[in-house]
Amino acid sequence: MAKGKTVFISFKNELDGKATQEAKVAEEINARLKKMRINTYMMNARAFGLGSSYFKKEIDDALEDSSCMVVIGSDRSSLESGWVRYEWDTFLNEILAGRKQGDIFTVRLQNFEVSDLPIGLRRYQSFDSKNYEQLYMWINSALSKKSVSKNTRKYQFLYNAVFTKREQGGYDVFFPDLAISTDGKNISEAYMYAKGLLKAYFEYVLKYDIDFAKPKTYEYYAQEYPDKIIMMVDAIIEQKESNKI
Repeated sequence: MAKGKTVFISFKNELDGKATQEAKVAEEINARLKKMRINTYMMNARAFGLGSSYFKKEIDDALEDSSCMVVIGSDRSSLESGWVRYEWDTFLNEILAGRKQGDIFTVRLQNFEVSDLPIGLRRYQSFDSKNYEQLYMWINSALSKKSVSKNTRKYQFLYNAVFTKREQGGYDVFFPDLAISTDGKNISEAYMYAKGLLKAYFEYVLKYDIDFAKPKTYEYYAQEYPDKIIMMVDAIIEQKESNKI
């Protein structure tokens, strides 16, 4: 595994001796990330037969090497089952303690709502089974983040974008909190243009010390635009502490 560029996939492997739905989705996500040439780690069910000391060390080593985690669950109990809870809780604590920079994404199966996630996971981006393409975009973005030098301040802005499919093809993208918009010939291109627009917007805001609207929640816009695709888009801006951008 390439240190710092690995995606750790966490899920409950078996239930009553049978592969879980989470395991099947994990295989699907793992295969797609491999096609994207992204390093992944997911525990093979056979490894559990080698003893707890063996797979605990393997899990700890993989967590150390990972900068991104995908946690898959069909309900709260599946996310709080023994090793799944250990994996995301350990990863989260390392981030909160400042010992690791990383991102956590949850994938919710069936009718699992964001509000039912364990509280530690609610602060992070979550996807339902219809939004896997968005998940891959977010993972790619997370792994592309550059390290920041000690004399550089990093700002992260996270806003909801509304994607509207055009009859003639392509997508329009609108940030309702900021009243700015862009478009793209497909959803992937529209997403990347939206990221570029958001970054350019906040580079301007920081340079000229302009006030800006605070973002409303994802749930708010999901209700406001029930027939649209809502994605949370982030912009990371690095600014030397002694200079303006």
